[in-house]
Amino acid sequence: MYQLYDAIQTQAYTPRWEQAVLADQQFIVTNNQIDPVKLRRFSDLALAKKAPLILDIEAWPVNWQLIHDGLDVALTQTDGQVPVSFYGAGPVGGEIVHQICAGNFSAQQEALAIDLCRDAVAANNRASFLAPSLYYAHTTSAEQFFTAASYLISACRRQYPGRKIMPFISPWYSDQLDVHVPMPDWNTLLWTLHGSCDGFLVWGAPQSVAPNDAWLNAAQSFAQQT
Repeated sequence: MYQLYDAIQTQAYTPRWEQAVLADQQFIVTNNQIDPVKLRRFSDLALAKKAPLILDIEAWPVNWQLIHDGLDVALTQTDGQVPVSFYGAGPVGGEIVHQICAGNFSAQQEALAIDLCRDAVAANNRASFLAPSLYYAHTTSAEQFFTAASYLISACRRQYPGRKIMPFISPWYSDQLDVHVPMPDWNTLLWTLHGSCDGFLVWGAPQSVAPNDAWLNAAQSFAQQT
């Protein structure tokens, strides 16, 4: 089994709508170890589609060994022919974004959050690009969200200079999945990230996307203009 997620890629690759292949942990892990045979199906799909391959290995606490092993296998199987990265542990810690949005952010918290993410450095240095998550919560104001997004991208640039950054975004609220982010904020997000990132991945279940969705039309229009 596999899951496909739409991706808008701007400056990093050909400016057009493309698809990224997301390998969910439940389909690539056996007995808490990366299963090369299972992961091969995703690697082959990514190669066939010439699409980025994203490992979705989410666990708390983060299982860094599993992420490292997954990157090892995926990079070997794809042999540099497609970009490979991972989701589930942001380059500088998703908790920073949540703290900023909640108005509880401080220099001390920043230092702690970055220190807690030192285990992520090796993994992010091996990935083809960074894929932090920038999901919009229903309880977050636009001002708070864009402040947090700006900080996260800047932090990625500081810690990983010269690396491509393609964050995960979504047209749905992260805490209210049946409600869309307001269109003005969605358009602002697209154009803001276009100026600071190398592309972005749009999270969403394919079966929930209608061809006439306003967010989809806006994204397609954006892709045509960039």
